[in-house]
Amino acid sequence: MKTPAKDIRIITDKPLGPSLEVIHKSFGTVAKEMGITRQNAPRYTAFITAERLEETRKNGGVFWGLFIKGKQAGFVAVEKRPDAGYWMERLAVLPEFRHGGSGKALVDTAVSYVRSKGQKKLYIAMVNEQKILKNWYLAMGFKETSVEHFPGLPFSVAFMELEIKE
Repeated sequence: MKTPAKDIRIITDKPLGPSLEVIHKSFGTVAKEMGITRQNAPRYTAFITAERLEETRKNGGVFWGLFIKGKQAGFVAVEKRPDAGYWMERLAVLPEFRHGGSGKALVDTAVSYVRSKGQKKLYIAMVNEQKILKNWYLAMGFKETSVEHFPGLPFSVAFMELEIKE
C-alpha cells in the first residue's frame, strides 16, 4: 500500500482552527478511554481553547502542522519556558494517521528546532497511565525524570526529557 504524501510545515502564524480540531480529536481518544472530562480535568489538552493556544503563541511558542494530501493531520508545539528549557507540547496525530511514522516525524521536527537553538534537552509532560505512549517515548530515547500527582487531576503526570545529540 502506498503511503500518502506527508509534509511538515511551520504554522505559527496560521489560523488556529485546523490545529484545534486536530488537537481535540487526537487527545479526545485518550480522554474517552480514561474517563477524562471537562469537569474532572478542565485544562486537559483535549479541551484546550483557542485562547490558551493563542497564549502559547504569544509566549513565543512555535507550531508545526503535519499535512497528508494537503489536510492537517498532526500538530506539535515547542515552547521555551523561562528558566525551564524547551518543552514539546500538544503532540497530536489524528487517530486514522497513527502508527505510520507521523508522530515520530513531528518529534524529530521539534528536536531539530531545539538543537538549532543550541539546546541539549527537550522536555515533555504526559499522562503517566498511557503506557503505550510512554513506551513509545522511551523507545525514542526519552527518560522519565519524575511522576507527580496533582490535586484535582484523575491521572498522574510523567515528566520526561530527551538528551539531544549533536
